[in-house]
Amino acid sequence: MSKENWPHQIPDDDLRRKLLAAALREKETGTIGSFNRRERKDGESLIDSLDIERLHQQSFIQYVGDRLKEKEFSERKFRILDIGSGPGVYADQLREKFGDQIKIFTTGLSKRNARKYRHGEGIKDGLITSPRLPNNYLKWHSILELNHEDERGVPTEEFDLILNTVGEIPHGIRSGNQDKEIEYARAYLGMIIAKLRPGGLASIFPASPLVLETADALDAEHPEISISSLVAVRNHARLQIQKLNDNPVPDKL
Repeated sequence: MSKENWPHQIPDDDLRRKLLAAALREKETGTIGSFNRRERKDGESLIDSLDIERLHQQSFIQYVGDRLKEKEFSERKFRILDIGSGPGVYADQLREKFGDQIKIFTTGLSKRNARKYRHGEGIKDGLITSPRLPNNYLKWHSILELNHEDERGVPTEEFDLILNTVGEIPHGIRSGNQDKEIEYARAYLGMIIAKLRPGGLASIFPASPLVLETADALDAEHPEISISSLVAVRNHARLQIQKLNDNPVPDKL
């Protein structure tokens, strides 16, 4: 891809090494984090710490339902990216609710662990609608791998909603090297901005102090986006990014 137009300059080999190392750690531990992250259904008891609506202070089922009333989505599907979604419990919930009106993709490190959960605990707990891992789930390890671009070498805006719920931590953000940590935080947020469609929304929980500081800097640099944050749950911040419809996206991010 044409690096000069992209929000990060991380060499492909460096990124691949970090992602493979993270995937290996996940494979060795046999865990993919908190599996059953989804929105509470009416009358349902759900562990508060895993309730997506509570963590983000917003129902995305309601958000998607409202957006689907827009004329644009009578002509195309509403596209969603769930970053670090594990076995896809929330993706399943959204697909169950909206069916063919949406197209949902997820990122994650280990398809092996996701398939294992979907065939075992997911079925047992009643959280998984099908043991099969859909083709668009865990399609990439990281959002940094979404290297689709237009004829100018500019990242294509692909998603109307991007979510990260206790999911992908920007790889390298805990490197111990401050410059590297800032680089990866900018890459992570830059890719989210690059991949949002005009009128789209991204919501991240939790957002670290470094990610919040980086978001403030990006907000000042880019008139086409609006960024807000609030303390959502247990002193953890939620970060939301909106890409506005009335400002052109610059060629260079």
